[in-house]
Amino acid sequence: MAVPYRRQSDGKLHDYSVADLMAGRFSNSDWANDATVEDQQLVDRGKLRSEAWAWTDDQHGILVAKYNQEMIEYSIAAVENAGDRACLRFGGAGLALYREPRPATFIRPNESVTFGSTKYTLFDGGRERAYDLYRQWLRDRGHGFPPDYTPPLNWNELFDVGWYHSDREQLFKHYTREALFNETAKARDIGCDLLYLHPGWEVCEGTTLWDEQRLGNVADFARELKQKYGLRLGYRTIGRVYRDEVRRARRLRVLPCL
Repeated sequence: MAVPYRRQSDGKLHDYSVADLMAGRFSNSDWANDATVEDQQLVDRGKLRSEAWAWTDDQHGILVAKYNQEMIEYSIAAVENAGDRACLRFGGAGLALYREPRPATFIRPNESVTFGSTKYTLFDGGRERAYDLYRQWLRDRGHGFPPDYTPPLNWNELFDVGWYHSDREQLFKHYTREALFNETAKARDIGCDLLYLHPGWEVCEGTTLWDEQRLGNVADFARELKQKYGLRLGYRTIGRVYRDEVRRARRLRVLPCL
């Protein structure tokens, strides 16, 4: 079974029996958006990828976990035929997803690539024990919440205002300053700490350019948000642009962190 995402967001359950593996009844949870990301040819069809795997009969098991902070790297599992037998290959290093880790696909002369470590842990118990071990392994490497971690309670305006995918006409009609302050009032009334802006506040998604023509000055917006409603301002951006906005970007303000 996959660790930590045994059940993925697409609904697939990545928990396989020996019979499933031998019959090829397994697959990854894949997603692609050809309009926004180049070179999305999967290289691990017929194999399985996960951060870690737990092989267990609910009494004893082994956890096979991959760790790499420098590159995108998964723990790979595959079924291979060896004569009249089927063998399970796991651990070590291998390419997954869209040729990840990509630095390993092109190594210049006199250069090297260091793959992440693979940790094998024998354990007594079932799935819950495997997950506990993986969680603790990550915490030992600093992946966890500090004692003073107090994240703000966010209100996401997306579900009431809508997502208009950089359609300027629709944004001017629906994603307005007035609409955002209506959402702010809802956020205040239920005790939220922060108004979280999903897609719509930018001139075009991914530019991180606040649409001043439509929403007014961002500093004034944040000030009014705080003074009238007692809320902070947060926002989402994807880090890539759906249109060519480079020329226009020189004439537009970049949103500061607030």
